Amino acid sequence: RKAASILATGAQAVVTANPGCLLQLRRYLDLPLYHPVQVVDASIRGKDLFAPNGPPTATR
Repeated sequence: RKAASILATGAQAVVTANPGCLLQLRRYLDLPLYHPVQVVDASIRGKDLFAPNGPPTATR
């Protein structure tokens, strides 16, 4: 149900701090999944999370 709700938003990626959510969402979604620390790190380093191949830290 959670995955379906996320897909309905048209989101390009998902950010969650909950490891359990990351594990379960990875199973049902073909979207990049990030922990908030990865988003902050990418911002500091000037990396584009939505580049065609995404940064190497993306979990798919």
